[in-house]
Amino acid sequence: MAGPLANAAGASTGSSSGWQALRQCESGGNYSTDTGNGYYGAYQFSASTWHSLGYSGLPSQASPVAQDQAASQLNQRSGSSQWPSCSSRLGSASQTVAPSAAAHATAAPSATKSIPAAPAVASAISAFAPYVVKSGDTLSIIAMRFSTSVTALTAANHLANPNLILSGQTLLA
Repeated sequence: MAGPLANAAGASTGSSSGWQALRQCESGGNYSTDTGNGYYGAYQFSASTWHSLGYSGLPSQASPVAQDQAASQLNQRSGSSQWPSCSSRLGSASQTVAPSAAAHATAAPSATKSIPAAPAVASAISAFAPYVVKSGDTLSIIAMRFSTSVTALTAANHLANPNLILSGQTLLA
């Protein structure tokens, strides 16, 4: 994981200004966008990238939560290089971007104004990303997997009882 989006939180909640800024840059924040350029949804996924993450259909037809989870998965897998134009505008310190099938131009000519690189972008991003609880998971196991604490997970998810999580439940981890 690299760049200012590493470990970013569930963007549909609006709690992560980094993810919100990325969505705004990529698609104007529109989860259902389909401009006909071969990229879809709030994060402008290609269909092949979307399917490689295990999703069906088109991103523009998926829920905001599914798109946010997919963006987090893609960021964990490949870093912010999947959004080269926007991540560089938003102040990413990620690795050098190599051309790839997922790389694409995102700025329309009328939107070429520079977004100031803000060190605050990286620090404003929550340390949590969406995670779907699997059978056998405990909050302790999830905390270890994401190098955080049970206390932090409990607080981030407003859990009344940290001993009660359900398989299929989406947590910020």
